[in-house]
Amino acid sequence: MGRRESFQGVVLRGFRSGEASRAIDILTDEGRVVHCLARGAAKSKKRFAGCLEPFTSGRFQLHYGRGRPSVEAVDEVKSRFAIAKSVKAMAVASCACEWMLRTAGLHDEESSQLRFLVELLDLVEESDENVAALLYGFELGLMALAGFLPDINHCTNCGESFKKSDNVSLSQMDGTFVHHEHGIGKVIENDVRNLLSLLCSKSLPFCRRVKLGRRQKLGLAELIGDLMSYHVGFIVKSRGFALQVV
Repeated sequence: MGRRESFQGVVLRGFRSGEASRAIDILTDEGRVVHCLARGAAKSKKRFAGCLEPFTSGRFQLHYGRGRPSVEAVDEVKSRFAIAKSVKAMAVASCACEWMLRTAGLHDEESSQLRFLVELLDLVEESDENVAALLYGFELGLMALAGFLPDINHCTNCGESFKKSDNVSLSQMDGTFVHHEHGIGKVIENDVRNLLSLLCSKSLPFCRRVKLGRRQKLGLAELIGDLMSYHVGFIVKSRGFALQVV
């Protein structure tokens, strides 16, 4: 007989599997990623019309039998087709979903993952303006949820608070922030450091209102990439394309 399960989730990615089925990966409200099959979805567009596309959220009903669990129905559907109309929006949404695929299960507050992703997708669907700051805010928020974000306001070597006039660098030893004289690393420009602190402390809707110049985008992209490499251990493949577009 197998068992059945129902949960709120977001489709992170999907692709054709065989002649008639579609394989999809869903982020659940428990912070899990479920790899499942929608049998017959590739042949009949009516049964799962618009329910299995990436970035779609809803309540998914699954049946667990032999092999991969199968999708039986999707209710309370919210499709986000508008995202596909903008290259910027598509790049940021795809990058965010890939981050979730790679970091699922790493977060302390697993139920917050789904809400955080849905919030980003809704903002990206509304407008593709200032999505670079939105992506950076999302990446920093993911690190904070996972407990990986280092203290950005104090030197880990001496414990003193950073002043505006201090030269601060990212330590090449452990990826934490230190006074430049205490560590080996490139000095972080003050405006980039101030923007990093701002994006870390604000909500995603606020981040979307932050306008960045080209130099600031490059500085933040490099700095957040270094933080991800040190503390998460990888950079997602789609990030490079997303940064080129935004």
